[in-house]
Amino acid sequence: MGFMVKVLFKIYSFTLFLLCIGLYASECETYVNEIHRSFTEKMQMEFGLQCTGTGVSMPDDIIGNMEISFTAFRQASLEEARALELFILDLFQKEVNACEKIRPYLEESPFPHSRVSVDISFANSLGQSFCNGNVDFVFHAPNKNRLFYYHKDPFKNQLVKAYDETYD
Repeated sequence: MGFMVKVLFKIYSFTLFLLCIGLYASECETYVNEIHRSFTEKMQMEFGLQCTGTGVSMPDDIIGNMEISFTAFRQASLEEARALELFILDLFQKEVNACEKIRPYLEESPFPHSRVSVDISFANSLGQSFCNGNVDFVFHAPNKNRLFYYHKDPFKNQLVKAYDETYD
């Protein structure tokens, strides 16, 4: 009986700990989470993109960078990947700047493209690369105005840089 009480106490304590973590998020963290959630929902509904990760650099609740990762369950040529990457990047930057509640926490306002990052993986319905020479991954390098494109090498079973370019 003592063992069961200890197990239940540990489960209760862990659950309480998890609840406390969520209750003590700063205002800034709450606004960042709202932007990420809202944006990922829009991208899912409008483009079928599945969010695979989000990130933020915010020492002392000052937002320096925001990032988001997606998977598109389709193939894309270099031109299609470029168009989608730049379009989503622009929408994400506008979403951040449209949120009045977050402005006091932004390192720069308006928040420029150089402070947001978007990357997109292209995969089949099982989440695997197509391995056919099309783009499997595209990302934008903040502060460099460069796009990088990768495809999967089926012989090495790894992503290989296919192309990179500057953009304005």
